Amino acid sequence: MLRLLSLLAALTFSGLATQTSAATAVTNGSGALIGATGVEYNGKFYDVSLESGSCIDVFGSCAVGDTFLSFDDVTSYQFVGDFITQVIAGTVFDADPFLISGCSSTSCSYFLPYRVSDQGKGNFAVDASRWNIRAPAVSSDSASYGRYAGTPSSTNLYMVASYASTAEVPLPASLPLLAGGLGLIAALRRRRRKA
Repeated sequence: MLRLLSLLAALTFSGLATQTSAATAVTNGSGALIGATGVEYNGKFYDVSLESGSCIDVFGSCAVGDTFLSFDDVTSYQFVGDFITQVIAGTVFDADPFLISGCSSTSCSYFLPYRVSDQGKGNFAVDASRWNIRAPAVSSDSASYGRYAGTPSSTNLYMVASYASTAEVPLPASLPLLAGGLGLIAALRRRRRKA
């Protein structure tokens, strides 16, 4: 019986842990998607904002050699896929891409940069994963990655990822009650065995 109660308690705690790790869409006043919090990738959580502007305006620096969050071509591509799966797939944003900030036509592209490259002769390029958004559905489209030429002042749509703040998650009030009840049951069992 005690083993069964211990297993039940372990399942309860693991269920609560998974509930706190869901990504949450962030919208503006008109309901357009402008980002997300708690996007899980490779065991870490990230906050993502969707921004329009030049590389310099959005990231503060866009010099050759700059890198972003230690991403590379593969990890940035996987991150974009996880963002789509956790935030977009099966939601209103999947059904209506025009509700994604910056998408005002049948298609648009967001870039998640991982490095600024020198194309030679002063030409600028961002090595990035690109999230292609096309109507009628978003999740059916795949991300791609490569080198996208332009200038540091060219206006683009960017996905800006940052490490999520690790605020302490409050302990639900029912957990101390559960722990106390299990302790009481264990104490009563021991008392009966001694008698």
